[in-house]
Amino acid sequence: HAVSRFYKNINRITIDITQPLAHGSQPTFNDDDEQEIKSLFEGKSKSYPTIQRCREIDLYVPTCDNRLIEYDFDKVVVNVDTQYQNVKILHSPQYGNMLLLDDDPNLAESDLAYTRAITGNGRQNYTDKTVLILGGGDGGILNELLKQSPKFVTMYLRYIQLLYQGRDSLTLFYIDQVVIDGAIKHLRGICEDSMDSLEGPNYKVIVEDCVPILKKYVQEGKTFDYVINDLTAIPVSTTPQ
Repeated sequence: HAVSRFYKNINRITIDITQPLAHGSQPTFNDDDEQEIKSLFEGKSKSYPTIQRCREIDLYVPTCDNRLIEYDFDKVVVNVDTQYQNVKILHSPQYGNMLLLDDDPNLAESDLAYTRAITGNGRQNYTDKTVLILGGGDGGILNELLKQSPKFVTMYLRYIQLLYQGRDSLTLFYIDQVVIDGAIKHLRGICEDSMDSLEGPNYKVIVEDCVPILKKYVQEGKTFDYVINDLTAIPVSTTPQ
């Protein structure tokens, strides 16, 4: 099916071509057809990539600034609505398993460069340091920090945080247990075994909101050697905290 539209006020014509296809089938509209259409307009035309609609697995993820990205997802690993958000883990042959929160891509197993960058690309020394992490529920930051034997890490999700609990430990807070469980099972390329236990000699994962704790720390004058902000791109609330 083809629909053409003529916009007289701007002297433009658009042509939309739609074709129902079985899974795995290729469109009959090919490069030769495209070139034939372009010749009708003396080359003054432009075509856009095909959009695949109504697939069993949606390949498209809109960004927060309304850009459309197409991935090569081939399997839904996790799709759960929690009290706080929708949690998806989708498999991509190119990127590995990818975590999406409310359809916002957070991290894929191939994104180790991101985790290393946010922790300083090896320029920082976390040995015997206290660290506060805001965000990071995929466990990647925690995993990288624990390799350097920090004093103590505490981590929160949604706000996630590494809390100072003494001079020889690391604590982690995460508000959505579903994300932690999904990361432990399906994002091993990111967190490895760092969250197999939610508490260790120098770290602790706490499933609760960190905002009241942050306010308490301010009142107590508690400080950290490092603060790493890995919150989601979309604000949880527009109300100042």
